[in-house]
Amino acid sequence: MLNIHINGRHASELGLTPLKGCLSELMAPPKRKQIITNTNTNINGDVVLPLGTAVQSRTVTLFFKIEGNGSLIDLQDTLELLEIELLNGTDGNGTNEIFVEELGRTFYLVYQEMSDYSNFGEMPKATLRIKFLEPNPRNH
Repeated sequence: MLNIHINGRHASELGLTPLKGCLSELMAPPKRKQIITNTNTNINGDVVLPLGTAVQSRTVTLFFKIEGNGSLIDLQDTLELLEIELLNGTDGNGTNEIFVEELGRTFYLVYQEMSDYSNFGEMPKATLRIKFLEPNPRNH
């Protein structure tokens, strides 16, 4: 199982278990920023302006199983506490530090939304998708 820490807390402390695809999503390379070209009609082809190595921000979507402590009410409380944690981020600044033990890296992600919530019936368990923005994919 992938060992993820969110804002210094192990994911399990927040009732979360990472699901398949989390590692792939975090390790995916970012896209390069748009290439700028000059297509002047007086020249053959295009002139490409110097680019450097800048990359675009990216969306990171992580999938988790979330569990309450015995009832659907506990599950709802766990979801609400998770949302507050993600909205506040580290030190209340809105940026979340997602540390992955297996990579030895911290990803700095801004919470956008939780979606694809799927409850397991009356059991206090569900799956959900958490969408983040990674403003600077080179800052790990």
